[in-house]
Amino acid sequence: MNPGNIILLSGGSQAAKAAIIQELQSIFDVPYLHIPIEKYSSRQSSHESEGPQQEDATFHHLRSNIHLTIASLARAGNPIVADYELIDSRWLRECANLYCELPALLVCVRSSQEGIETPEQGAALHTLPVYDLEIDSSLFDPHQCACLIRERLIKGPSPLAWHWLKAWTDPVKHGGWIRAGAES
Repeated sequence: MNPGNIILLSGGSQAAKAAIIQELQSIFDVPYLHIPIEKYSSRQSSHESEGPQQEDATFHHLRSNIHLTIASLARAGNPIVADYELIDSRWLRECANLYCELPALLVCVRSSQEGIETPEQGAALHTLPVYDLEIDSSLFDPHQCACLIRERLIKGPSPLAWHWLKAWTDPVKHGGWIRAGAES
């Protein structure tokens, strides 16, 4: 069985990702399972009494399991669409390792009218060095954005962003290049 496509929309909360996902689900011939990773972004936990380190570990474990679930579902032939703000280097590396061998399209959805919610998001949002496709949702309506994504998937080229990001996040490499003196 061929793996299902993964479309991962990365961008801020003002970028109309939810509306684009609804449009994507309506324009494809096969149903795309929506996995709203951002809904699991809340750091509020039932473990708050255990302290911030336990809460962070629980939160990271949950996110890691979601990443694994997406990869497993895609390997089983299910097309997936997910929305995500890739603002943690651990998540980026994990996703790159899991998705680089799958038909996974990394799409940056930004809005030129978007405000930054927190300083951490401002520092990290839209700072990945490569995407398969970048869309400004303030220039296109959600249907047009979905059509651009569909066209990129159908006409190609094959998604390569996760391959590049896997090399870029490799601890032996720096920016995709092997460091002097590092063993390969």
